Amino acid sequence: MFFLARAKSDKIKIQESEIDSYQWVSLDKAETVCTYDNDKRVIEKVRRYLKDHRI
Repeated sequence: MFFLARAKSDKIKIQESEIDSYQWVSLDKAETVCTYDNDKRVIEKVRRYLKDHRI
């Protein structure tokens, strides 16, 4: 599961009963850690969205 977000802080609190692990990564890094084709398509859609909305 992926979430596109801009964090206000690097301090987080996870619900350990629901989350095994997490990583904060840039889109560039996400492309290298994601191995499934669908994940890579999601990343490309995010890149287009950010570009189209000048974010």
